[in-house]
Amino acid sequence: MRWWPAPGVDPARASDLVGRALAALAANPPARKRSRRKTAFLLALGSDAPELLLKVNEHAALATWRRLARSRARRSLACAARLAAAGVATPLPIAVGELRRGPLLERSYELVPWLSDAIDLERARTEQSGTPATRRALARAFGTLVRALHDAGVDQDDLAPNNFVWRPGATPPMLALDFERARVRTRVPWRARHRALAKLDRYCAGASASSRMRFLVAYASGDRDAARAAWRAIEASAVWLMRHDVRRWCRIGARAGRRFEAFDGELAGARAHGLVRRGVDLEALRTALAAPRPSGWRAVPLVGGSAREARRCFGVALALHQRGLALRPDALLSGARGMHVVFEQPTDVATLPAHPDAKPRAAWTVAVDRLLALGSFDVRASRDAFVRSAAGDRVWLVDPSVLAIGAAPSSAGRRAEARRLVARWCAADQVDEPR
Repeated sequence: MRWWPAPGVDPARASDLVGRALAALAANPPARKRSRRKTAFLLALGSDAPELLLKVNEHAALATWRRLARSRARRSLACAARLAAAGVATPLPIAVGELRRGPLLERSYELVPWLSDAIDLERARTEQSGTPATRRALARAFGTLVRALHDAGVDQDDLAPNNFVWRPGATPPMLALDFERARVRTRVPWRARHRALAKLDRYCAGASASSRMRFLVAYASGDRDAARAAWRAIEASAVWLMRHDVRRWCRIGARAGRRFEAFDGELAGARAHGLVRRGVDLEALRTALAAPRPSGWRAVPLVGGSAREARRCFGVALALHQRGLALRPDALLSGARGMHVVFEQPTDVATLPAHPDAKPRAAWTVAVDRLLALGSFDVRASRDAFVRSAAGDRVWLVDPSVLAIGAAPSSAGRRAEARRLVARWCAADQVDEPR
C-alpha cells in the first residue's frame, strides 16, 4: 500500500492520521454510506484529531486495463489541489492511498475532513429549507462556484448537486468536493461547459425558472446576455442528453443487475413477469398488482409495440423521473395482459380532474412545456396520461408511450403549444362528459 499526502499537509501528521484511520477501519465500524464499489466510514480518532471520512473504493472487479491506471482517489486529489491553487473553495483531502497486487489496483482510499455543519446541496434544494433570501444566495453561490471550477480547468463529468455542500454562516458558504469523475484540462471549452450545465439542469428539475436564471447570471459573472445565451445552449443540449440517458437506461433496465431484479407475479388476474427495481417490497408489490385496483402503484399498459419498444418506453420513463417529470418507474412487466410499466404512486398523488383549478392547470402547463423541450406528444395523449400532487403544484407524466423524443420548438413557441395542448385536453373532457 502506498499513500500520498495532500500538498501543504505535514507528512508526519498525515501518516499518523492514516495509521489511526486504518486501525479504526479494522474494528469494522458501521458504514455511513455504501454503493456498489464505494463505502464511506465516519471515524472519530480521539480528542486530538478531528472527525474524518474514509472513502474506500473496491477495484478488483474492474477490467484489467482500468486497474493498471491510477485510481480515482489520486485523480480527486489532483483536481482538489488544482482548485485550491486557483483559489477555489474546496476541502483538500488529507491523504489518498492505493493498494496494489503487482501492477493491478485492488483498493483505493481517500481520507478527507468531515464537515459537520455542511448540508448536501441536493438535500438543501429538495427540502426548500431557509428563507427566500437564503435560497437566492444559494443559487448565486452555486453559479459562482461552478464557473470557478470551469475556469480552473476542471471538467467534472458528474456535475451534480450532491457534489457540493452548503455551509450556512460559514465563509465561503459553498464548497465543491468529490472529483473522482473529473479531469483536469488546460481549458474547458464552451461546448463542454454547456453540456455539463445541461446535465446539472437535469438534476435540478424542480428548480424554478427564476432560480435557474439567477444561477446562470452568477455563472456568467453578472452578464445577463451571456446568461440567456447559456440558457439557450442548455435547451439545445436537452434532446441530445435525453437520448443519451434513454439509451443508458434501456441498457440498465433490460437485464437483472445492480439496479433491477427478476420478478414473477400476477397483474390484473393474469401471470406476469419482468424486472423490478431493487429495494422495492416484492410481497407488497405482488399483493398490490393482484388486486383489481393496485394501491401504492400504478400499472400503465403500453398499447401495441414490441418488447424492444416497451424497453424504450421504460427507458423514457426512467429518464423522465430523473428530471422530475414522471413518477418513479418500479417495474416493466410482460404477460397475458400485455406490457406494463409499473409506477410508484404515493397516496397523495391523484388523477387530474376534468376541470382543473387554476393552480393544477398552471402546474400542468409547466410540465407540458418542459416535456415539449424533449420532444412531441402523440395524438393519443390526453389528460389520463398525467397525474398531480394533492396540493396541485406538481404534475407528472405516467404514460411514456405518448412522448416521442426529438427536436423541440423555441421557448416562446413551446409555451404557446403547451397552453394549446392543455386547453385541448380540457375541451375534450368537456365534450365527452354527459349532459
